[in-house]
Amino acid sequence: MGLAFQVLKNAGVAPPWIEAAKEVEGLLERRDAILARAAHGEAPSAIMQKRDRAALEELVARANATVARVNAEAPTDRLYRRPLSLADVVAKYDEACRR
Repeated sequence: MGLAFQVLKNAGVAPPWIEAAKEVEGLLERRDAILARAAHGEAPSAIMQKRDRAALEELVARANATVARVNAEAPTDRLYRRPLSLADVVAKYDEACRR
């Protein structure tokens, strides 16, 4: 398997589970940006909160689907990722909005 990874690396291609892990990181960065915006700005309007919650729901769903892909394709369980909890993410958002 090491030779296969070396061939992929030399070709500038990463294994699918690494690409999926990068996608998860990008989704987490988008989640964090929404949470930071809520925490550092004025209290978001009801319309903005509704939009942000919908965005967070989509991000969590996409992240969890991608985490499942990482966990299915990663060569060892040490590389597995934990799925996100929508309830936890929304609770963090609500807390950020109250500050």
